[in-house]
Amino acid sequence: MTYKDKSNILNVFFTTFRIMLYNFFMKEVGYREIEHTADLEIEAWAPSIVQLIEQTAKGMYSLISPILVDEKRVTRSIMVKSHDHEGVIVGFLNELLFVLEQEGLAFNKYKITLDGFNLSAEVSGASVSQVDKQIKAATWHKVAIVQKERYLTIRIVFDV
Repeated sequence: MTYKDKSNILNVFFTTFRIMLYNFFMKEVGYREIEHTADLEIEAWAPSIVQLIEQTAKGMYSLISPILVDEKRVTRSIMVKSHDHEGVIVGFLNELLFVLEQEGLAFNKYKITLDGFNLSAEVSGASVSQVDKQIKAATWHKVAIVQKERYLTIRIVFDV
């Protein structure tokens, strides 16, 4: 066995080990920002599709960092119909962005129900005094729900 073969074997071993550690210590639900050259991107994960939808919303808001005004909370109903779960998520995020743009509201509490590919959500939040970044839309670029061993994951790219 050559040095190059041994090096490749060690590289595969350590990469596999790193992935196993990441999966073992990863929170049950969550999101993280992914570096992107021109736009913004998140990865979200959760054990159920409803929790995954909530994590994508929280992740999106973490990118723009809205400051909610301490005043009376507002509640909105949002309904999204699609042909698949990815469409439900992209549609839901774009509805949240529409409400932010049109009414100046952001949400941090979610009660989401899903019947097939029909989402119904009661979202609660407040007026926004400022945001750090502007997002135009959630895009379809790279959108795919992936079933892992213990959870679902999705990556969403946002047009800025």
